[in-house]
Amino acid sequence: MGTKSFRSYFIFFFYLIIFNNYINADQHKIILNSLFTQSSYPSINFALKQITSLQMDIIFELNTTENVIIPCDVGTTVKILFNIINRTNLLNVLLSDACQNVLSYIAEAATYFHIPVFSFTESDLSLSSIDRYPFFNHIIPSDRDHNLVRKQLLQYFNWTRFGLIYQHGSKYTLVANDLSNLTATDKKQWELNLTRGIAYRHGLEWHDENAKNMKGLLNDFKARDVRIIIANFNQTIATHMFCH
Repeated sequence: MGTKSFRSYFIFFFYLIIFNNYINADQHKIILNSLFTQSSYPSINFALKQITSLQMDIIFELNTTENVIIPCDVGTTVKILFNIINRTNLLNVLLSDACQNVLSYIAEAATYFHIPVFSFTESDLSLSSIDRYPFFNHIIPSDRDHNLVRKQLLQYFNWTRFGLIYQHGSKYTLVANDLSNLTATDKKQWELNLTRGIAYRHGLEWHDENAKNMKGLLNDFKARDVRIIIANFNQTIATHMFCH
């Protein structure tokens, strides 16, 4: 997503959360807390300037964790979150680019304390349930949005017969199931010929076994003459897979 689109997307969602949750609040100061694994995003300051220009009866205070890198660790991040909640009784908004397993705990806590959370990195479908996570917001397109694009790509090139490879784990399995459901709505147009999940163990000691599993998986697709393959896995597996 380009910088201009990213800014527009962020500002739009920020407006939505502010107006839905705080416009009738008695308190008019909102604390914007950041939990980042890298340096702060310039789009945040840009969005705040745009909101300030509206001259609403709300004061925004950006509380950044400057020079502090938040690790992808549940215990550390949740402790910081509770410290944020404990030190102020003002209205809070949380901005984060934490990894998925950390964000799921943040989303649970935020739901309990009614704290809006903006994620700059997470697209996992498991966090897209409005009923379960009403205060969690994706700033980037979700995996379901990516599946809609994949479907349009198949349609554009008239690829009616394809296969699907996905990494084991909820983040990837949910996406694979969602894509299968999208294409299953019109069985006359698409044929999902073969679906395979892949288990991958990290570490040099598992390299040969991983390579063997990948080779066997790809042979299955060759045997079924599947030439169009949609794959969904992390960068490590992608690098290893394309070597075959």
